[in-house]
Amino acid sequence: MAAEREPERGGGGGGKEERPAGLALALDELVRSVSLQRRRPVLLHVTVGPFGLLYALWLYVWLCRFDAVSEHPEAGLAALAALGFVHVLSALSGHWSVHAHCLLTCYKEPNPSKATWAKVVPTPNNGSAELVQLHHDKGEDGNEIIYFEFQKIKYWRDVKERREFVPVAFPVERALHYYQNAKGFQDETELKATEKKYGTNKAEMVVPEFMQLFKERATAPFFVFQVSV
Repeated sequence: MAAEREPERGGGGGGKEERPAGLALALDELVRSVSLQRRRPVLLHVTVGPFGLLYALWLYVWLCRFDAVSEHPEAGLAALAALGFVHVLSALSGHWSVHAHCLLTCYKEPNPSKATWAKVVPTPNNGSAELVQLHHDKGEDGNEIIYFEFQKIKYWRDVKERREFVPVAFPVERALHYYQNAKGFQDETELKATEKKYGTNKAEMVVPEFMQLFKERATAPFFVFQVSV
């Protein structure tokens, strides 16, 4: 398979190699890895708190070191312009790259029950990485179900065997006569449980709004650097 598999250790230990915190591999031809994430408080975002302190430091120097500023006011303005440029570039990098966005606004969560987002990295030539919401639900047996959707495919965390995210497996292994003689679901509870696990048999195409497309094009790297130049 194209996905990364967990390597086995040699020797007499027989144990599995430990993974980094917040990392779970999805054994699938579409998904290479899944990194569990959790949002930082807004003030702890790199583009908010740290830059706020830098602006406050610049303002302190500008107001309280008046002698130095009056002699070289262009140095203070140049420092402010450089700080603003780095701030804007850092904020835009979060729009350009999912990895940068996670680095700026999230931290890895080792506990799947506490994680709220999943950074999904696909295999080569299968799209780009995405930050998708991690859903937490309860099954009919009362156990927690953790899942996310990536490229219209549902992945759930197998806590009994693999202990990693795997795509939902449809029951297609039975003989043909089983499906020919099937009567469908006769119980409403079973129907709801099955629909909850597999989803509905329909494909939805979401048409992006104009402002979403405009924002995507206006913040594209080529357009931003072309305008700035």
